[in-house]
Amino acid sequence: MSGAKRITVGEGEWRRAQRARQQLAQVQANLPTVLADERRRMERELNRVHSQVSARQDRVEGRLKKLSQHTKDLERRTDERLRAQARRLSEVRDEAHAAIAEQGRLLRAELDRESEARRREIKALDSRVGELRDESDRAAQAALATFQDAVTVHDVIRDELPHERFAPGRLDRLRVRLDVARANLESQAPGFALTQVQDVYLDLSELRAEVARLDQEWRAAQAVAVATLGAVAERVAANATRPVVDEEGRELDGGSLDVDFWTDGGLTELRAEIERLTGEAAAPDSPCTVETLRAIVEERAPQYGERLDELVERASGRLFASQRRVNVAHQIATRLRANGYQVGTGPDRPTYAGEDFRDAFFAKLRHPDDSEIVVEVAPSGDEDMTVRILSYENAPSDHERRERVRAVGDALRTDGLDVGEAVDEGGEPDRSYRDLDRIRRERTRERAAEGRVRDRGRQGHGS
Repeated sequence: MSGAKRITVGEGEWRRAQRARQQLAQVQANLPTVLADERRRMERELNRVHSQVSARQDRVEGRLKKLSQHTKDLERRTDERLRAQARRLSEVRDEAHAAIAEQGRLLRAELDRESEARRREIKALDSRVGELRDESDRAAQAALATFQDAVTVHDVIRDELPHERFAPGRLDRLRVRLDVARANLESQAPGFALTQVQDVYLDLSELRAEVARLDQEWRAAQAVAVATLGAVAERVAANATRPVVDEEGRELDGGSLDVDFWTDGGLTELRAEIERLTGEAAAPDSPCTVETLRAIVEERAPQYGERLDELVERASGRLFASQRRVNVAHQIATRLRANGYQVGTGPDRPTYAGEDFRDAFFAKLRHPDDSEIVVEVAPSGDEDMTVRILSYENAPSDHERRERVRAVGDALRTDGLDVGEAVDEGGEPDRSYRDLDRIRRERTRERAAEGRVRDRGRQGHGS
């Protein structure tokens, strides 16, 4: 029988601790201060959008003041609708996560109503055309005035509105029609071009309203998405360091849990992903569509929250498992003291591999006859562990080894751990494991893996 024995220890008693950690994570996600911060962030983003939209509307209305009486009333009503829609942005503040879809529905419904109103205006203007044809001077004046109004609306769209984002190519096509109308006005009596000019103007006016509405919808969706991602980022930051709790979920004084450390950089990776998506969504020229922004709120942000919960839970579990490795090593040492062994001191004092709490824990015990036993309690997954008992004896006895390993297993089971039967790894253990000072100094996750690959054929041991 070899001097290397392996015992697998399952999660057993840690299930209660896992439930406590889950409860703690849920409380952190719903603290009143967290929710209040989210509401304030949402309000700031929507106020910013409202200010931008209002400032642009002020500029547009200022430029449209020079419109003729033929079109001023129509554009004024359009501006009133745009102003009313901008005010609606403030209505989604209290329930922004759910209300963004409703905001889109309202925008689309308003756009439909605006289109119907414009069709009625077209019919009214067509009837006026029939009346004006009998008075060529009045028709000419109306044609020239409407043409200038069309040019004004065209320039407003070109200078103030993101028409290429929401209606790519449409302004260019209307510009061609505007140039054709200009040529007709110059080559023949202006009154004969009145219908053509009116059509171009009405299409430009409709394009202005449509682009402005779509832009407001997009800005609202962007604001909610950015605010939502900001809330998730704040939650990540708030949970980067967590209180350490006992197995009943009670906080312990003086202890803290570094979530990023215990998840091997998982929190840093999550934070970087959120930052990348936030930068993409927040950019003025963001490629995100309204649908993409809604998906951020409804899908991506909740997924990030779930990943954070998983990371916190994993970090807590690994911290508990790390402490349990020490406890298990202590239990084994206590049992071996009955056989005359004492725990090493100085360079032989117990240690984590590489002094990394996430790694295996080693304890060395010495017998008066100079025999030594090294206990390795290594992680197996996040919360299970594998115990290896490595015997370096001057006069090894297979019977004594069997009895010692059996007694250790019984002691662990008595303590409530799910302990499997000992497995003989075959051969004698690697003597380098006797050097705890070397194990302490070296980064031995990689070292242990390399050593096991090197010795697997001879010793036949696994993790």
